[in-house]
Amino acid sequence: MRIISSDSSGASVQLSSSELRMLNNAMNETLEALDNDDEFSTRVGAERSEMSSLLDELHKLIVNLPAG
Repeated sequence: MRIISSDSSGASVQLSSSELRMLNNAMNETLEALDNDDEFSTRVGAERSEMSSLLDELHKLIVNLPAG
C-alpha cells in the first residue's frame, strides 16, 4: 500500500491487486462470521449494509483489473 494523500476528510491510497484481494476476502469473511447485526456494528464500526456495499464496489474493481 502506498499513501497518496490524506487529510481530515479521508485518504487516497494505492493498493496492489493482491492487497485488494486480501481486503475483499477479509471483508467477505467478516460479513459471514458476524451474523448478529448489533455485534457486527459494534465490532466493525459500520453497519452490515455499509460493508456489503463497499464489498460490492471492491469486487467490481477487482473483476475489472487488467490481467497480470
